[in-house]
Amino acid sequence: MSTCNTIGFGCVGLSAQPSERNALQLLATAFNEGVNHFDTAPLYGKGYSEKILGKFIKDRRHEVVIATKFGLSGTTGSNIPAWLALPLNQLKKKIKKKPSVRSAFQVPGILSYRKIDLSAVRDSFEKSLRNLQTDHIDYYLLHEALPSFLTDEAMKYITELKQKGIVKKIGVAASHTNFTNGISDNFANWDVLQYENSLLHPSDNLLEVYPDKMHFYHSVLKPLQYKKITGDLKNELPGILLARAQKINPYGSILFSTSKPGNIKTNFKNLDLYCKYSLTELDNILSNAIH
Repeated sequence: MSTCNTIGFGCVGLSAQPSERNALQLLATAFNEGVNHFDTAPLYGKGYSEKILGKFIKDRRHEVVIATKFGLSGTTGSNIPAWLALPLNQLKKKIKKKPSVRSAFQVPGILSYRKIDLSAVRDSFEKSLRNLQTDHIDYYLLHEALPSFLTDEAMKYITELKQKGIVKKIGVAASHTNFTNGISDNFANWDVLQYENSLLHPSDNLLEVYPDKMHFYHSVLKPLQYKKITGDLKNELPGILLARAQKINPYGSILFSTSKPGNIKTNFKNLDLYCKYSLTELDNILSNAIH
């Protein structure tokens, strides 16, 4: 189990696992390595991410904190159970197999306004509770939207959920560019800001811009997809990058995701090693390994 805390697991890829059993094993591996923060959303896997996570946490709800989202559902989901849906999804992929194309890295842009009303928020929240098999949400995050997108009635509903303790903390999950350039938006009543942070996403300054918020980082490992890697540290780099992010943001949470249980164990093994290094030492290692 890792001696470094503040690391969370992103559940965006759960429904891409070959079976529900594999997906549950992935969550169990993360949990056994010390992860207690799991991040999901109704949009992930057309709702199956929430459903699989709900099955996993059912008997350990008091041991974990759950973040899910609202405002970007975009799907009605399916009534097919996960144990059947995931193998069917794998079969469809094999039939419709397409050559993989590596997309070029792009800096996310500023969000365009869209109206998010009370009925959309309420329906999303009630469905998330059912999917997650829980009676409360620890972190409820506005998904790829800004507070100004919410109607007054929707904002009142979110506020009341928090006042009743059904939601512990509320937050905004959007690209860091929206927090950098959207300071005029009203984040005063929000507890959490979730955004990218990596060598590709220079967003460290947001800790100073919003010192009263909890900061959740994601995409910390993304440079490994776009940067040139040299030297003998390829397998250790995920742990090094997680350690660096944890040094920068020790009071928030650092999210990462992978499809392989073995990667989780390796990442935490290296995180244990490199979390003892200083930020300067970590930056020196990374500058020599990632270009």
